[in-house]
Amino acid sequence: MANPDILFRGIPRRRTRGYTARVLAKVKPEVVVIPCAGSFSLAMVARSAGVPAENIVCGDISLYSTALGYALAGRDLALEPKGEIGTLVEPYLIDPVSKAAAVLFTLRLLQYRHRARTGKHHFVDHCRELTTNVETYVTELQVQIEAMCGQLNGIEYSACDMWKTLEDHRDNPDAVLLVNPPRYTGGYDKMFAGVEDVFDWPAPSVSQFVEGDYARLMELLGQSEALTLMYYATPHEDPTPLWGDPWRAVFADKPGNKRTAAINWIVANKSPIDHAIVRAQVGAW
Repeated sequence: MANPDILFRGIPRRRTRGYTARVLAKVKPEVVVIPCAGSFSLAMVARSAGVPAENIVCGDISLYSTALGYALAGRDLALEPKGEIGTLVEPYLIDPVSKAAAVLFTLRLLQYRHRARTGKHHFVDHCRELTTNVETYVTELQVQIEAMCGQLNGIEYSACDMWKTLEDHRDNPDAVLLVNPPRYTGGYDKMFAGVEDVFDWPAPSVSQFVEGDYARLMELLGQSEALTLMYYATPHEDPTPLWGDPWRAVFADKPGNKRTAAINWIVANKSPIDHAIVRAQVGAW
């Protein structure tokens, strides 16, 4: 099987999600705001910590997240298929869940086609398997999305600029902001390359987050009333000196022993619970 499952759902990593759940369980926020929803892993964390779905606000600018977000919110997304792959998935653009499944299927097929160009024959076989058995794989994805809906149905989702979402909620002292923007410039372009050639959709007219935006972001959120957890991966030590007060590192996990392995940091504008260092001491990195 070519395994067209829901992509990127392991981001952030398990230990990072666990710490986040402990924070939310202790703080018991009125609303949890996730401006870069991705695969909704952090939304699932919020639900596991007891936050009602209707108190979770998500946003993003990618078609991947928007198709999922609309399905979870029970809203219909306007999708116009085009080209060869669009013709392949058009029969499945029926309702919010099937539309999301078609988008996820398309993204997996595009990834395999890109890798097949390197001459690796197993990716050619994966492409053939997917295109031969479209209905089987779209149905599998529908089942996965319906399971997500069982936990997240009723969340608020908007395809909008993260800056707007943050401005709407950052001065709410009863909110927790879980902020996990694309870590590297051009990250969305790489992950979702080619999807614009398959679907027309009402994409938001905003600029993607780039590395140079961190200074602006940290200054904005450092002055906010809402508790903010910022997720930041780097092979280096505590990144908070880059941004100064009030930022402090509250969690770190180095999942591998290689010196170049990225350390998964959570930095916060306040200290919500005890700090946590996992699998290594900061001084040893």
